[in-house]
Amino acid sequence: MSQVKWGSTKGLIGLTVLLMGMAAYLIAMQVEVRAIFIAHDNAIATGKRLKEEQADLLMKIRRASLPGEISQGAQALGLSVAKDDDTVSLVVAEPQPEADSKKESDHAQ
Repeated sequence: MSQVKWGSTKGLIGLTVLLMGMAAYLIAMQVEVRAIFIAHDNAIATGKRLKEEQADLLMKIRRASLPGEISQGAQALGLSVAKDDDTVSLVVAEPQPEADSKKESDHAQ
């Protein structure tokens, strides 16, 4: 009978060790999952903050590009305000397709 009790005790000790190991593994996994959720929440918060900063910067760019702002900046630097008679517009013509194909045929010969 002592053999049976010792075998049962060994099995019980083995199951206890296995249970403790699985509990430790479960706790480690829970800590890892919690860390992942925290990192995810931080990433979402950072994304929201960056979107707000982007919107703020775009608004500042739009305000700075208004003609009144440009004129005030020019006057602050001692420059004259641009007028239509002082303004030159440059237009770049697009290349003609015929000219491109003619050049290719010249290179081929």
